Amino acid sequence: MPKLAHSLQRLAAWDESWCLRCNRASRIAAVWQPAALGERLGDGVFWYGLMLGLLVVDGQTALLPVAKMILAGGTGTLVYKMLKPACCRPRPYQVNQAISLGWRLWTSSVFPPATPCTPWRLR
Repeated sequence: MPKLAHSLQRLAAWDESWCLRCNRASRIAAVWQPAALGERLGDGVFWYGLMLGLLVVDGQTALLPVAKMILAGGTGTLVYKMLKPACCRPRPYQVNQAISLGWRLWTSSVFPPATPCTPWRLR
């Protein structure tokens, strides 16, 4: 077996073992509740609240920073939407029966560099 293939196999095995450990830990409420909250806030709630708060507190002086935040967020979303169809992989629970789904998902595939466990592929 070529050295690179062997190294990738070892990396995949290490990654899968960490996926399983994290999945077991995620069954503990003290672990999954903050993770779920962080994921929800990262979906935009925090950023929209921050922009609104800046506008309420600082008024017109916050317009330029808020406009920059909207431009950066829009650009990032556009790049994500363009790359997602070409770069995705199944979620770990879809390829390993020992991994259970912890909470509701927004999409059926993982966009790199999210939770590894399986190598991503180009469609």
